[in-house]
Amino acid sequence: METTALYAGSFDPVTKGHEHIARRAAKLFGKLLIAVGDNSGKQPFFPLEQRLAWLRETFRDVENIEVVSYQGLTVDACRRYGTNVLVRGLRSSADWEAESAVAFVNRKLAPDIETVLLPAEAAFAPFSSTLVRELLRYGKEVSSMVPDALRAEDFARFL
Repeated sequence: METTALYAGSFDPVTKGHEHIARRAAKLFGKLLIAVGDNSGKQPFFPLEQRLAWLRETFRDVENIEVVSYQGLTVDACRRYGTNVLVRGLRSSADWEAESAVAFVNRKLAPDIETVLLPAEAAFAPFSSTLVRELLRYGKEVSSMVPDALRAEDFARFL
């Protein structure tokens, strides 16, 4: 039986940490859906279509990764896409606390959906989308923190 997992996030923008988690998850599951969510608590910096394009370019070489989008609760996206495995990445102990709480709530809402938490490699742990956006606002170089698909000229259109 081939298991499909869903790796959800805002990916605003995608970082090398996200990329690393997704590539590892793609090796664990028959199919990995990278799902770009519309988080009602966040105002995105980059438009949805740009984030989807960056992700598709980043993972064009991985046959079992598909990039999709969704609105609403992540567990509802799991149901919509027919998966019962949710992948999340952990950069720090603070992420562990937050993701554990979300996993608990998700389990209450959807007992059939399992959350798999993958720790980030130390080299990627400092890279968050929030940090990348902040550096971009001040015109700083971020190429070491984001996949090659994200180019400075792309960022310039949104700053």
